[in-house]
Amino acid sequence: MFERDFDAAAAKMACETEVAEKPEDAALHYFLSRAYYALGDTEQQVEHLEMAVELGLLSARVDLYGAGKLQVTPEESIEIFSDAAEQGHMLARLSLAGLHVAGDGVEKNPEKSLQLLKGLAEEGYVEGMMAYASVLLGGNLGKTDIEEASVWLKRAAELNVIEAMTVSAVLAHEKGDYAESLKWYEQAAKAGAVEAKTELVVLYSGAREYIPSNTERQTHWINNIINNHEWSEIRSAIDGWKKNHRGLYFQILEAAFQNGEGNAAVDIGRQLLKAKNTPEAVAWLEKAVRDSDPVVQLKALEALYFAQQTNVLVNSVNELIAAKNFDVLSRVFYLITSGPGSHFWLLEKRIFNAVSNSKDAPTLNRTALGAIRKLERIAREDDVYNYYEPNHIEFLYDTVISILTTTNHASDFTRQKWVESKEKIDRAVRTSRYWQKISEDQAALYVQFQTIRKKGWRGHCNDMPALPDTAPTQAKINKFNADYRTWDECMRSYVKGFVDMTGKISPPRIWQRTAAGHRPTSVSDARTKELVDAMFEGKEARENMRKKIDAYNKRFGG
Repeated sequence: MFERDFDAAAAKMACETEVAEKPEDAALHYFLSRAYYALGDTEQQVEHLEMAVELGLLSARVDLYGAGKLQVTPEESIEIFSDAAEQGHMLARLSLAGLHVAGDGVEKNPEKSLQLLKGLAEEGYVEGMMAYASVLLGGNLGKTDIEEASVWLKRAAELNVIEAMTVSAVLAHEKGDYAESLKWYEQAAKAGAVEAKTELVVLYSGAREYIPSNTERQTHWINNIINNHEWSEIRSAIDGWKKNHRGLYFQILEAAFQNGEGNAAVDIGRQLLKAKNTPEAVAWLEKAVRDSDPVVQLKALEALYFAQQTNVLVNSVNELIAAKNFDVLSRVFYLITSGPGSHFWLLEKRIFNAVSNSKDAPTLNRTALGAIRKLERIAREDDVYNYYEPNHIEFLYDTVISILTTTNHASDFTRQKWVESKEKIDRAVRTSRYWQKISEDQAALYVQFQTIRKKGWRGHCNDMPALPDTAPTQAKINKFNADYRTWDECMRSYVKGFVDMTGKISPPRIWQRTAAGHRPTSVSDARTKELVDAMFEGKEARENMRKKIDAYNKRFGG
């Protein structure tokens, strides 16, 4: 809409002075509106555009239309553009050229469009030069002329249009005029184009045989990039180097890190992880964790988490706890509670114990929301017991309750989230407790069954019923309970018969926690305990029983 390199502040001051002296001058109001637009003051822009139209400058309606302040029909909009174009309004003429390409409200006429664009270019309108060169390069208006396009691009480049400089460099390179290409890349780089600067880094590295290696110039542009551009812009510009110029990619990242950019260490770590260079990757991520920027710290911890670098992650968390960095800790808690399973639940517990000392509302709310999200995930899992430790589920539940009831920092959003999710979460917790109890009882019965089979008492008992491998629906629970009762009654009859036959009972040593070292402590009745003890006297027998219980616990998550 406006010329490039438009000094809006200076124009505003000059136009305000002129408008004060000549308030009836429509053109002055129009130019003042442009200055306000460039400064982001759309209210003042519209006010002066309306004044310009009122004073007779009808071409200003184009700008009002563009600002969305002119409600007209499509036919009326064409009339506005046509009238403004006749008055010499450059943007209106450019817009009409586009309409003629699409045939939107006017005759579809590529030749007319090409004529309008050429006229704008010849009159020195920069946007017209770029548009005309673009259609000549693309040939989408029925004419392809790279030579003529190059002429207009060079004219625009001479008016400090950076895009024209970079395209001119590319065209010169394609022609084999490498000196000309290098000249335009240098000019574009000096004008601030990061893409041109990165291309110069490649050229001066000796990667192109037609440009001699120049370490001094290469270093100059690397430093220029790092010192004059935001990290997001740099990352975007060098993204293609990951495959084509990997050495240069790491070189500029390391230089950026040395210059204080912690994100560079994160990116190096991530790339090294992809390359399976884990030790070096971890070293770089540890550097990023020690950065002063919490966003960088979290990115590094996230990379360690997804790379399953548990020991390093735990050490980093311990450092954050020692530093009382509760904000980052709560973000790490929210991160690791997003994943499945109970692999990190003890780390979650350690983090919560630390952040619970915080009085910071966002920190506590983030922690509670992380626990709620994890509980919601548990409630959706196919097999609650196999995926999650019951103690983990209890901890998450207690975490939420603790923050909601013992602090004054829980937000309305957190409370509402808990209300919405509590019913299904409660159901998941109850299910987890149910399967935990069944697994303990079944572990004991498993030992009985295997023991009796070894002793030769088989009879008519079926195999021990197995826990379902999928979600424990009510129908599956009912079936399991029925099978469990049938099998238990059968086994009890064998137990009674065995005791009657042997006539001796040993003390219940093996089921004591100190002897077995495992969670199962309850079986059907005291007689069953005594029976198992009687069958498993001696060290070898106790070791065999431990192995059986270990195997069972491995399957059922104990």
